Amino acid sequence: MPLPASSRALKIALTMALGMVALYTLSVVPDWTIGSARWALVMAAALVGLFSPYLSGFLAGRAARITRLLPLVCLIMVAGLLIEQQGGMGAALVYALLLACTVALIWGVQTREQGLNLAVMTGSVAVSLLLVNAISPTLTQTVANMQKQKALQQAGIDLRPPLDETQMTPATSTTIADVAPQAEIIYQNGSGPAWGPLAGWGTNTNTRLHYWMTGAYDVMVDYNAEGYRGPVMPYDKPADVYRILFIGDSYIEAREVDYEKTIYAQLGDLLKNAHTADGKRIEVMGVGATGWGTLQAYLYYHNEGYKYHPDLVINPFIINDVADNNPTVFYPDRTIDFAISDASVQIVAPGTLTPRPTYNGMARWLENLPPMMQPLGLMQLMRQVFTPPREVLATASGPKKAHPQRYIFVSYPEIKGYAEGWSRTEAAYALLNREIKAQGGRLMVVYVDIGADRITEMTQDRVEDQTGWLWDLTLPVKHLQSFLPRMGIPLLLTGDTYKECAAQAKERVYDLLFYVGDGHWNPLGHRITAGLVAQTLYDDGTLDPAARPSHEALLGCFATG
Repeated sequence: MPLPASSRALKIALTMALGMVALYTLSVVPDWTIGSARWALVMAAALVGLFSPYLSGFLAGRAARITRLLPLVCLIMVAGLLIEQQGGMGAALVYALLLACTVALIWGVQTREQGLNLAVMTGSVAVSLLLVNAISPTLTQTVANMQKQKALQQAGIDLRPPLDETQMTPATSTTIADVAPQAEIIYQNGSGPAWGPLAGWGTNTNTRLHYWMTGAYDVMVDYNAEGYRGPVMPYDKPADVYRILFIGDSYIEAREVDYEKTIYAQLGDLLKNAHTADGKRIEVMGVGATGWGTLQAYLYYHNEGYKYHPDLVINPFIINDVADNNPTVFYPDRTIDFAISDASVQIVAPGTLTPRPTYNGMARWLENLPPMMQPLGLMQLMRQVFTPPREVLATASGPKKAHPQRYIFVSYPEIKGYAEGWSRTEAAYALLNREIKAQGGRLMVVYVDIGADRITEMTQDRVEDQTGWLWDLTLPVKHLQSFLPRMGIPLLLTGDTYKECAAQAKERVYDLLFYVGDGHWNPLGHRITAGLVAQTLYDDGTLDPAARPSHEALLGCFATG
């Protein structure tokens, strides 16, 4: 029953009270979500209900029945507050019953037949909800299996892991357990290169660093006055020089090997007597800093690298680059993030950017359902259909110490943070390629393959439950091939060459070319990759083929040192 017309003072008091509650609710909501909007609408309905007696004199017929909503609105609010934290199908049925009462009050139930029809309709809805909720776990699993099969077809693999354990060759190198690299500065006369802060961070200048790992390497690393290894290269490039610039991360900084064993020093040595097709001699240099991703490679070129006028810029793609490009998700301890536009990349503080939406509208709607509806089997089914699970994984600095680079091979489920990481990687290559071409040079990307055996070890080294996950050894290459050709950027794949050399040596790729327990190239890994780059430059006509060494001499599969 609506309040009597004589209770005007009570109505005014209730209206003011609810109005204050509504204003308070809106004032404490930091952002507008469906959840906050739902309660705002409840408040608005209550206010309409309270004011409706004042409007009844202006309404006629069916519209006048709105005035009957006042007690029902109050009941809905009280019921909602009481069952909000309870959850379950029972709470959902209470809401369904209240909805039926709302329909009855608005449209009126004047005959027994109308009441019976409304009861049948309400009961049918309730029974349907109960049945769907009961079978939804089975339906959810069926949908999940279908999605996995689709992912398998797209990946072109079967239901097995990348390699069965029976197919794996035992490691032949000594595994370095519980040993970490150590560093000690022997001499330092500089605060770092000027370009360091412009790329987020850089290396040392005029510094000698003792870098070692017990049982693996022991190196004296010298950084020149410009913050990279090797002789200082003048900005001005002689007219008879074809200059190659490597830009990368720790693989290019290469603290694990002497300068003479780095990929750029060995490529320079391989090509010391070579010439381009138009007779130019070759110069090679390399600049890298541990932890850099593709965005920082771009920032280095944008702020400093272009000054060297390189004819060819080579960026080794390492499997951690995608995670490095999205540090807020994967490296929360880092003090930078990146704001990316079509024209530039800016370094910003973490938390400065407004996160770009990663879920569709249905996902957002499902996330903002009342807590009582979240555990319903029906809602789980809808999530599986419209928003397949995204896993929040341990970060490199998290308590589990799981390096996020290994999840680059996961094709299902979609790993949270990787879609954004790949988007940033593509944007970085687009910007880098555009600026290099504007300077008259070209960009080449080298994909560093760590070997199927090593990837399989990563998939089996489970820090968290990965039941039902799908691993695809070629997934990073597929991503790169989806946009690099469109940009006109050649992609040099190392996998076949690495396997060829490993087969000759009767070793695993990872054991032959990388430091086990460290993960970086050893001297032979640098040498073979340098030979593959040289071979590619002969093949594409950059270098004069008349002076081309043999295939075996270029690759140097059995080089030592």
